[in-house]
Amino acid sequence: MQTVTPTLGRLQRRHVFDRWVHGRGSLEDFARLCRQRPCSLTVYRDGAEITWQARPVRLLLSF
Repeated sequence: MQTVTPTLGRLQRRHVFDRWVHGRGSLEDFARLCRQRPCSLTVYRDGAEITWQARPVRLLLSF
């Protein structure tokens, strides 16, 4: 987030920080991932849609 947010407009950057970084968004997404549910965050910039997605992954190890 810190890499991309400087390129966003003021309102989009504020949304990301207010909702996800400083708000409950990251905690809610963490809880979703713990329940094996995907999560995402979408912002819009100059007509483009930018979506960050996270999905739970099971790591299977075989020795």
